[in-house]
Amino acid sequence: MKRSVVATVALVVSYMGLPRASAMAQENADADSTHWQWYVTPYGWASGMRGDVGVRGRVAHVDVSFSEILDHLDAGFMLPLEVRRGDLGLQLDLLYIKVSGVKATPGPLFSTADASGKLFLGEIAPLFRVLTTKDAMVDVLGGIRWWNVRGDLTLEPGILPRESRNLNKGWMDAIGGARGFYKIDPHWVLQGRGDIGALQSDFTWQLIGSVGYIINNTATVRAGYRQLDVDFDDGGDGFVFDVGLGGPFIGVTFRF
Repeated sequence: MKRSVVATVALVVSYMGLPRASAMAQENADADSTHWQWYVTPYGWASGMRGDVGVRGRVAHVDVSFSEILDHLDAGFMLPLEVRRGDLGLQLDLLYIKVSGVKATPGPLFSTADASGKLFLGEIAPLFRVLTTKDAMVDVLGGIRWWNVRGDLTLEPGILPRESRNLNKGWMDAIGGARGFYKIDPHWVLQGRGDIGALQSDFTWQLIGSVGYIINNTATVRAGYRQLDVDFDDGGDGFVFDVGLGGPFIGVTFRF
């Protein structure tokens, strides 16, 4: 019965945003120490989801592709932003996704299931540049990542009568990591980022890799792959969210 709740959460969360602008900005080795620089990245992330999700002791394995998520997407809002001055920076990432009309598999006790769900993800983290050379830069980062997952589920009559279920769970993690840039030539740049964390979840980690083409001093086109994993288990109400989100992305970083 709870497998349809699992499907709701999976569809909501697996369409999460591309690496925030802070993970994709600032290729220039000669960082400006006197003026503020802003970076914004419109993006698309073709992410799927695999893992275990459950409620009240019922846990199921989920495997949802990006095309399934896209079929049920109602609305999305993403705001990746970075501000930097010299060696210091601050990154912000806000994400909101809503899906509905999901036909889930309810199991043998019900005939069909209709599901909808919402996800909010927020991240804020300071940055500090620890290495600057002609072709390479390295930043260390630390901050917090906050998740909120909501879902509604209607189970249509089968062996058991009609039921409606909902969930609302939020949690926060402290994260720390590093990112680096390497300029192959005046137009091509490699970028990588990794972070790990824990607090209310048992463990979370992320890896991002991309190649970028520098069009000019204002715009850089990026393409790569992002993997974000989290293992959250709330023993109080039996909510389990142990999943991996991964897929290719493409976007453009604008600098002001």
